[in-house]
Amino acid sequence: MKTPLLLTLLLGLFTFAAHSQAQTVELAYFKQNKGVSEQQILKAAKAMESTIEKWQGFKSRELVHLGENKWVDIVHWTDMKSAEAAAHKAMNSSVCLTFFALIESTQADMHHGEIKLQQ
Repeated sequence: MKTPLLLTLLLGLFTFAAHSQAQTVELAYFKQNKGVSEQQILKAAKAMESTIEKWQGFKSRELVHLGENKWVDIVHWTDMKSAEAAAHKAMNSSVCLTFFALIESTQADMHHGEIKLQQ
């Protein structure tokens, strides 16, 4: 039995729409506080993993040392709503607050954006 052309096109469009939802990336730039070691940053960041990976929309995370005492925390979320909800949850999470106590950062140092090109 042949599938009508219209049904085939509709199924294809639905599949494309389901897979083309824009992913969101969170970029959080920070500096480690004076007297805080790289090992302390890594230990506190690692401790956060088991918490944030359970939050809705979490996909992956990279912590990048930019040199000297500068860092960027890159977190991938399925969508903007999940990323924004996670930012609010973090402010009430003891494990996240422990990490935040080690760093210097402002609200202006955090950015959320939708991925427009991925290779």
